[in-house]
Amino acid sequence: MRKYFGQVGKLKENKIFSKFNLKNYNDELEEILETKVFSFDVKNLLLSIFIEILSSKKYEFLSIEKSLIEKQAVAISALQEENKELKAVLQNTMVYDYVDKNMPPWARPAVQAAMDCGAVQGDENGRLELSYKDLRAICREYRCGLYNK
Repeated sequence: MRKYFGQVGKLKENKIFSKFNLKNYNDELEEILETKVFSFDVKNLLLSIFIEILSSKKYEFLSIEKSLIEKQAVAISALQEENKELKAVLQNTMVYDYVDKNMPPWARPAVQAAMDCGAVQGDENGRLELSYKDLRAICREYRCGLYNK
């Protein structure tokens, strides 16, 4: 039973708050307060309750938005950390045997130039067995002009 009444209360609350978004609702509320017989104190109390409800809803919305942003920031941070770990694993375990699509595009011209100069040679099957660190070193040497003929 308690859940039922809570849901009904929320429905009524949503109907009330939907009226706050109407353009002329403030004017209608003022008319009602002026036409009904309320004491001045009761009118002030009702207006202050109305203002308090509006401001609390805005605060609640902002706090929900802030918590969502914080959750997203944590998720992004976790993904960045996972990306760093995967990159480290890739750099330490990946072996490049040939100048092909598996090799990063930035390393292909440098490795090809090193092979043309005879600085890099494959095994009896033509496999280069280069690590990520080897690719970086070859690119550094290539940019310094070591493999220019």
